[in-house]
Amino acid sequence: MKRKVLILISTLVLIVTIAIITITYAIFESRLEGNITVESATWKILVNRTDISSGQTQEFVVDRININGDSHTTEGKIAPGQSGSFDILIDPNNTDVSVRYDIQLDLSFIEDTKMEITSIEETEKKATLIKTAENTYTGVIPLNEIRYGTRNNIRISLMWYEDESTNERDTEIGSVENNAINIPISVKVTQYLGEEIQSI
Repeated sequence: MKRKVLILISTLVLIVTIAIITITYAIFESRLEGNITVESATWKILVNRTDISSGQTQEFVVDRININGDSHTTEGKIAPGQSGSFDILIDPNNTDVSVRYDIQLDLSFIEDTKMEITSIEETEKKATLIKTAENTYTGVIPLNEIRYGTRNNIRISLMWYEDESTNERDTEIGSVENNAINIPISVKVTQYLGEEIQSI
């Protein structure tokens, strides 16, 4: 009988011990389950009304130049002694982050002429453009300006200087009927994180 009492007491002690351990474990373990929702920032950039959100680089060829004509040349045509310009409009208004853009010009078509880029400037907010490489210009549109609907319009002006030393090349360009001056452009947009932009 002593043995039965001892087994009974041992079983009760074991049950009480397991109960105490279970209660103690329950006190120290707590769980919080739930879903955390954070909206991701929107990234939508338009360059000359073309959505480049799926890629970060837009390449295009400028073949429409606004000519500052004169009475000696047909309207819409450029010739030595005239100037013109074209615009690149960068619109980040559906974007939730600051934007950096790099504009690279391929000037190989006009290299052996007296056509020159005379200015590259942002015309809407007079934002600063930094020359970061040969024929590459960089600008930033900060988030606080994007929230107020800021766009950057980059105006690139060129001049075709009249120079006797380039008459042969000028004639070659002008001899082709409906010849167009094409300037390939690459616009790359990335999120601006406050990094310093170095000029060359």
